[in-house]
Amino acid sequence: MHPEWRTFLQARGALIEQDSVQHFGAPQTELEAAVPGNIIADLSHLGLIEARGADAFDFLQGQLSNDLSAVSATRAQLSAWCSAQGRVLALMLVFQRDDAYYLQLPREILAGTLKRLRLYVLRAQVTLTDVSDALPQTGVAGAQGAERLSSRFGALPDAPYAVVRSGEISIVRLPDPMPRFFLTGPCPAMREAWETLSACLRVARKQATLTPAGLPARCAQTGGAPWKLLDIRAGLPSLHPATQDQFIPQMLNLDVLDAVSFTKGCYPGQEIVARTRHLGEVKRRLYRASIRSGTAPRPGAVLYGRDGTQIGQVISAQTSPSGDIELLAVIQISQVSPDNVHLFSASGALLYFNGAEKNPG
Repeated sequence: MHPEWRTFLQARGALIEQDSVQHFGAPQTELEAAVPGNIIADLSHLGLIEARGADAFDFLQGQLSNDLSAVSATRAQLSAWCSAQGRVLALMLVFQRDDAYYLQLPREILAGTLKRLRLYVLRAQVTLTDVSDALPQTGVAGAQGAERLSSRFGALPDAPYAVVRSGEISIVRLPDPMPRFFLTGPCPAMREAWETLSACLRVARKQATLTPAGLPARCAQTGGAPWKLLDIRAGLPSLHPATQDQFIPQMLNLDVLDAVSFTKGCYPGQEIVARTRHLGEVKRRLYRASIRSGTAPRPGAVLYGRDGTQIGQVISAQTSPSGDIELLAVIQISQVSPDNVHLFSASGALLYFNGAEKNPG
């Protein structure tokens, strides 16, 4: 985390651990603010890889699952980087800024991903750089957040993955029933944007300015947990060390999420991904589910059926304001039924599904 950004957030009450904001003093209140949206979240748990150079397009086009020709100054996209066996190593939000491409992914897998990607550069004229500290990232969600964004920046992106550039700040709209945006830019510009959007609101442990309807009067400052909860509710997966190189894109619903192109040229694992599509042999899919109570399981936690067989893995999980655990998990399609999917063991906590649908986002 950039020292200037860290100092700025700490002055506003942020508790920072391992270069990531945990909360601003009232984690429960911040979670509650995320339900209707109306939050401005620090996204320091996410990192950015910059790809710059004359061959940046060709290099990424040959590595990622989506068609990079659709990415422009006004359009971002979701894409995967796969192994030769077609299993996803990283899931990235790809966008363009000035003369470079940027890959957004969890910080905890950034270093390994960057090191491995650089092995394929060879003689290509492209430089891959970790620019996470140089370009702080924030998320804004909810109708009030959108209103404040519009009043500060003017016209906003009006469709999923549309991009608007306002001065030094890039604004990307994310796929979500509620207005939800990702912002990035140099630290001074991001500081000014944060101050405008939050109006220096400090969500204190025992005091938060609320409207009669119970909604924050202004955007509540939050750490990453509420944002991760919104990702889960939107059906957007995120890969972590325990879940890398485990699933082909279809198992993560990346074909449904438009993160895979079946018409572009070759990329690592392309033959396996295409063959799976044509043969229709996807036996596992991404589901959204909940657990009535307990502690949120870590990514990679194993799911079991009543008979004790392993039938799935947790992709991501977060505690909701009610105390329930909401999660995304890859599960065998044939095993998804009431009273059958349990966490950690056949007698573990039962998973509840909203109609057992895949890709509920």
